[in-house]
Parts: sequence; C-alpha cells; structure tokens
Amino acid sequence: MNRIIIVHGEKSKPSGEIHPAFIERLNKAIEISKQVSPDFIVIASGQTRKISPPEAQTGYDYLKDKIKTPILIEKESRTTIENIKFTKKLLTDGKIEINKLYVVTSRKRIFRIKFLYRRLWPEIYEEIEFIPTKDFYPILFYPYKALYLLLNLLDIKERFLLPLGKKFFRNG
Repeated sequence: MNRIIIVHGEKSKPSGEIHPAFIERLNKAIEISKQVSPDFIVIASGQTRKISPPEAQTGYDYLKDKIKTPILIEKESRTTIENIKFTKKLLTDGKIEINKLYVVTSRKRIFRIKFLYRRLWPEIYEEIEFIPTKDFYPILFYPYKALYLLLNLLDIKERFLLPLGKKFFRNG
C-alpha cells in the first residue's frame, strides 16, 4: 500500500528566508509521517522569488535530517495548479501506485486545493485526505483566496491567469 504525503510550498519571505507557513506544513508532514509511515513525501513548489532557490529545495533541506522517509521534490511549478499537474506527472510517470494521499496546505487554501484536486486529479480524489495547517495571514486574505478560486473556475488551464500572475505576483 503506497501512502504519499504531498506538501504544498509557500513563497519565501522577501529576504529569501523560508516562510513560517511553509515550516508549519513541513512540521505537519513530519507529524503525519510518524502516524502513517508513508512511502514518500513529495514537496511541490518551484522558484517564486529570484533571490531564493525553489521552495521544494528549501523544504527538502529542512526535512532531510528530520525524517527517514524518502523525499521527492517537484521544483518546476510556479502556481498551485502546476504543483498538482507536475506532482501527478512525477508520480504517475514513475509508475508509483497510490493508495492514499495526504495533502498538506494552509487553512486559507484548503477549499481551493480540494476543488483543484477534484478537477485535475479526479481518479485519486476519493483517496485524498486534506490536512490544513495554521495560517500566517490576516483574515482579509480569505476573500483574496475566494476570488482566486472563482478565477480558477473560469480558467482551470491557466491560459489567462498564469501569464498575469507571473507578470505581477511571481519572482518579485
């Protein structure tokens, strides 16, 4: 039985330091791994700041000495949709049979993440346990995430949003 934990990243601080929300998710992955003995942990997140390495790499560096579970990194993605698509490709191209997924993200993203997994990876959706972690953003951030979910409903393939997002919000 293959149990896999997927940890979604968080944009680093402007100084390049790992974001506390990402550390919270990584610590949650450690906690889950002690409970369920996963076969892999996947850290999904690319480079979203020019001054920082890919978030998946910083997550790997944080976890590597804290757990014995093998860690795979998906470091090409720059959006949550790409996180899911590239992680799916990494696991399915590697012919890894999946019986249970534990998806770790922040509380503010949980509704959007559920929607995206249902749309982008429907064949495994019933085998996913979504695990929210503490938020580090003010309550006003929730309407922003609700708007982002609405935009994903309109543009799941990121034909319009991705170019705009990359231009205005990424690699800053």
